[in-house]
Amino acid sequence: MRIRAGLRAVAIAGSIVVAGENCLAVTPPNSVRHPGEQRSVTAPRDIKAIYYPMAPRRGTTSADAPYPEDVLQQFLDYHSAMQYELSAECALRLIELAPERPIGHYNLACALTRLNRFDEALRELDRAVELGWRNQAHLLIDPDLASLRKLDAFGDLLTRIEHLAASEEIVPMPLIKTVDADAMAVLPEAIEDLRRAHCVPGAVVSVLEHGHVVTSVAVGAQDHETGEIMTTDSLFRVDGAIDLFLAIALAQQHEAGAWTASNLMQQAYVEHIEMQRQRRGSQLAGDRTNVYAAPAWKLGNRRPSGFNARPLLTMALELVAEQSLTQYCREEIVERYGLSSPVFGRLRANQADRPPCVTGHSLFGTPLAPDRTPGLYLAPHDLASLFALMLAREQHDLSGKALLDILRDARRATPEGLGLALDLQSTSVGERVVLSTSQFGQGCVAVAYPRSGRGVVVTFNSEDGAAFAQDVARIVLGGE
Repeated sequence: MRIRAGLRAVAIAGSIVVAGENCLAVTPPNSVRHPGEQRSVTAPRDIKAIYYPMAPRRGTTSADAPYPEDVLQQFLDYHSAMQYELSAECALRLIELAPERPIGHYNLACALTRLNRFDEALRELDRAVELGWRNQAHLLIDPDLASLRKLDAFGDLLTRIEHLAASEEIVPMPLIKTVDADAMAVLPEAIEDLRRAHCVPGAVVSVLEHGHVVTSVAVGAQDHETGEIMTTDSLFRVDGAIDLFLAIALAQQHEAGAWTASNLMQQAYVEHIEMQRQRRGSQLAGDRTNVYAAPAWKLGNRRPSGFNARPLLTMALELVAEQSLTQYCREEIVERYGLSSPVFGRLRANQADRPPCVTGHSLFGTPLAPDRTPGLYLAPHDLASLFALMLAREQHDLSGKALLDILRDARRATPEGLGLALDLQSTSVGERVVLSTSQFGQGCVAVAYPRSGRGVVVTFNSEDGAAFAQDVARIVLGGE
């Protein structure tokens, strides 16, 4: 099956490799083919690719300088129409445009296999593996590679992938509890090296210790094409960070005695169970009591779709606070903690009193068109200041312990978790708080270990930025 950019893989620098000696000989339709080659359809079918929809790009490209996504779309169209010679040609062009990515080589292997050119297909798969392809499951089910799976060399390739995956498996490290001045001095260079290795256009990394932001490092560009420099004031769209605001709001209300947080979390789980009963029309196992603390406000009929407790918890907060979540955040969180950048809703273009929002980028580094739907926009320094509360001993009448207790109550009361972007996880080196969100080619990953009192917040402008952020967290914090 043809592979779209939606399949993730670790990307490392690589050179252009094509089949054959120097190039792949592409046979035009209706011409003489090698014996045994499958005959393609001469007229393209009106078939549209349905796998992994790509985000809209910004602007247009010319035929002489297309974006990789344009060539990938051509590949998908030709391959769906069984014009494998032409799809192979498109795969070669994709390799030229994105030599550091394995997708072009994998797709070329699929086209070559359909043409019964197995030796060349195996070489392309080898090259894809060198560039980070590790998806064994897809190799085993891809119908394009059915003929290739009969060869012994294919089994050898799977064994090689197994060995590589085992050697790359993350091994837990001791937590790094302190960082000296020398380590801080080389941190920007280490982050820049990781950014280049992961092909992320730009990022901001903030290091936290015991509730404070100790340093912030901006690397790369806000926009890959314009080269505008990334800064710690750059705005990022981080919709999932609303869960961090929500957790802080719940902790504030708990500290004020408005409710008992553990009972509220249990109520969220009960509502979910009831929704599942109604959906399935059958009784689920388990007998949890429907109990929540005074004041006994009515939760109403709104129910979350799937198990995501955000709608229910938001409604609960709004009923107690008697104002909307966004209004509460502005008055009780943004003003109280001195945040300067948050935008709740639609971001207006060319607003003079705000820095521009960074440009999201695809896996290939193509700038994406800005999304105009309402969302949450934050500068990295504000996001880091909020997330640092998880590690705060005491700040503005709210301690990190109060926030952690909210997440612990959620974990105890709702075995499946709340389905939020903010989560408390158990690891071999202790509890870990994680905030992870990504949309429209930008996002953030924040990690904190309460045991060491240290954390890191990484904001990035790439669809493939999460892997980069996880590597940064490991070199800064240790752990898993």
